[in-house]
Amino acid sequence: MRQSLQSLFVDYWPYVKRESFIFSPSVKTTKWKINESRTVLKTEDNSYSFDVFIDARGQRPLKVKDIPFPGLREQLQKTGDEIPDVGEDYTLQQPEDIRGRVAFGALPWLMHDQPFVQGLTACAEIGEAMARAVVKPASRARRRLSFD
Repeated sequence: MRQSLQSLFVDYWPYVKRESFIFSPSVKTTKWKINESRTVLKTEDNSYSFDVFIDARGQRPLKVKDIPFPGLREQLQKTGDEIPDVGEDYTLQQPEDIRGRVAFGALPWLMHDQPFVQGLTACAEIGEAMARAVVKPASRARRRLSFD
């Protein structure tokens, strides 16, 4: 599935207008003011004004405290982990009493170690891993990268 969808999701830069540009403003040093007709970005040194501004940073990674299901959130908060610990099959590894019994493939909570995870291709891969978990539990936890 990934190969058949890849052509739909790959950026094609020749179609980006020459007047457009892409930059990555620091949240700490940039002030944003969004009006009905313009967006103004102010840094320590300059001010930039745009007729059209598209914030394409995407969703930020979420943590256990952001889980919308109170019972699950409370169970996971008791483990002391800020990020849910999931196995290679995306089943929760903690707490012990639900280990391998609850699949957790929600993209916003997986972004801590897969920051560019997106769309249908990733969902298909995660779904396949979760389906395999029904037949055979995970043999190990997923590799966790440091995240701030």
